[in-house]
Amino acid sequence: MPTPDQITIADVRAARERLSGVTVRTPLVRLDVPSAAGEIWLKLENLQPIGSFKLRGAANAMLLAGSERLAQGAYTASAGNMAQGVAWAARHFGVPCAVVSPVICIEYARRSFGTNNTSRRRLRPSSASLPVNNNS
Repeated sequence: MPTPDQITIADVRAARERLSGVTVRTPLVRLDVPSAAGEIWLKLENLQPIGSFKLRGAANAMLLAGSERLAQGAYTASAGNMAQGVAWAARHFGVPCAVVSPVICIEYARRSFGTNNTSRRRLRPSSASLPVNNNS
C-alpha cells in the first residue's frame, strides 16, 4: 500500500472507477459566504448510504483486496463511521464481517440498520483472535 505522498492522481482516478456503482458520486456545492476570504465549497458526502466518506475507503480497500482474501472476511475496530463503512461494504459485496465497537455503537447499528447480526459479547484480550498483517 502506498504512503500518502506516493499516491498519484492516476491512483485517485482508478479508485473513482473502482467505486463506480458502489458509492454515490457526490456533488460539490458552493457555499455563499460574502464575507469569506475565499470561496467555500462543500463536498456532500452526507449523501452516501452511511452518511460519511468512510464508505469510499472501506469499499476501495475491499475491491483492492481481491475475492480470495475477502473470502476470509473483513474486520475493523471503530466507534463510528469506519465501522459503518466496513459493515456496509461487506454486506454489499457479500463478505463476512466483524466489527469491534463499544456497546452503545452496537445498539445504534441495530436501530439504524435493522440488523440482528450484532453481538454484545465482551472480548477479553485472550479471547480475540484476529489475523494480523505485519506487512503494512
